[in-house]
Amino acid sequence: MTSKRKEPAKTSLPLKISEKVFPTASLEGGEETFSRLIEGDNLDVMQSLVHDKTKAKLIYMDPPFLSEALYHQKIIINKKTVKVPAYSDKWSTKEEYLKMIRRRIILARRLLSDDGLLFVHCDWRASAHVRILLDKVFDEENFLNEVIWHYGGRGAKATSGQFPRNHDTIFIYGKTKNARLKKVYKEEVLSIAGAISKGYKIDDENRIFKTAPRGDYTDISIERLDKEGRIYRTKTGTVRIKYFLEKVGRNNFIEKKLIGDVWSDLPDMMHSPPKERTGYATQKPAALMERIIKCSTDEGEVVLDIFSGSGTTALVAETMGRRFIATDKNPAAIRLARARLIERGARPFTIESTNEERPASELTIKKPIVKELDDGRFSIEVELKGYTPADELQGKIKESVGRLSSSLDIIDYWTIDWDYDGENFNALWSSSRGYGKDNTPLNLIARAEVEERPRRIALRATDILNGQTGVIAVDI
Repeated sequence: MTSKRKEPAKTSLPLKISEKVFPTASLEGGEETFSRLIEGDNLDVMQSLVHDKTKAKLIYMDPPFLSEALYHQKIIINKKTVKVPAYSDKWSTKEEYLKMIRRRIILARRLLSDDGLLFVHCDWRASAHVRILLDKVFDEENFLNEVIWHYGGRGAKATSGQFPRNHDTIFIYGKTKNARLKKVYKEEVLSIAGAISKGYKIDDENRIFKTAPRGDYTDISIERLDKEGRIYRTKTGTVRIKYFLEKVGRNNFIEKKLIGDVWSDLPDMMHSPPKERTGYATQKPAALMERIIKCSTDEGEVVLDIFSGSGTTALVAETMGRRFIATDKNPAAIRLARARLIERGARPFTIESTNEERPASELTIKKPIVKELDDGRFSIEVELKGYTPADELQGKIKESVGRLSSSLDIIDYWTIDWDYDGENFNALWSSSRGYGKDNTPLNLIARAEVEERPRRIALRATDILNGQTGVIAVDI
């Protein structure tokens, strides 16, 4: 039985492209293949995507968990750690929170392809309520799995009289009965001794195998398998089927185990590699997103993350050959995702927004140096001179950062279009301060070699407190 659904109003805000980013400085590829980072309230963004008839094979929702906490991003400036607000998870009532979730679930269903899948990530605070909402919107028969992500011990951290809480819940629903999850296997390399210690057997040809009952194999099939060396007979004469492990190298073998609905092999960010940690609150590990994307999509399909946070979903989707649409209300989240994608050398993507006003800051540069090279091409050098944050940010800077040795210290990233057409900004070069513990200093000098002397270049800059300049065009 299908329940009636009251859907949000079909109003939408236009999404405006602020820049097209080319991490490898290559302009190849049609715009229809661009992935998208979108800054804005995800309800507005989702309504716009519905209006544009966008469809995704996978939608991942990692909303606030009803924790009643304020979250931050940690940024290092001149060896000092600065906490920049990321998002608030404070709600006046639980009903207000659930209303927020419900509206986005409804729109998520409209944005999925007919064989699309929705993954909703939550924990003990709201999982029971979220499951009820999902059953109503997607219908109970389209429920596929409740995954328990058990990320191991984080210390006792238990309130007196309680067990430690060391897992999250991920609900998986299909839009229709056509939605299917792909099997995922965990692989482990075993030596011969290691395999035997785990109950595997070894035959006369040094092949490692396990056995299973013959099941409904016919006598003719058993005869064929016997000729292939795949029949094992017990001491009592019972016929079992051999399943061999794949051999790698001289004496190692690969054991493949089917992943079930309890994921205890994926550590949380606290136990993930330090280089992966961005300093953004509630970041999810790449290994988790890789499994989710692997079991639900194929190369070239669209992955939509509506609470993109640190940008891990976008990064992993890009690495796995999927197209991503990632949206977040926090400008710092979009900047972080942008920096991670550029560092990875991603394919071209756009930065878009719902066109909300941002504090306007000023960027000054030294006079660009342009030289003609022996081969007829031209070299261009641009160096930053100064940065003046918007007036309304001055107090926040003093409060968050303190005294600055240079105003350039608070720039999060700046970018250049080496041949600006006066309308479309193509980010062909960028420098970012980096993120996490391994952040790098901002590069204050940009250089490029171009085929022809451009008439005009353009620059943009954004700071850590979300102030940004407009497009600064410079004739050369």
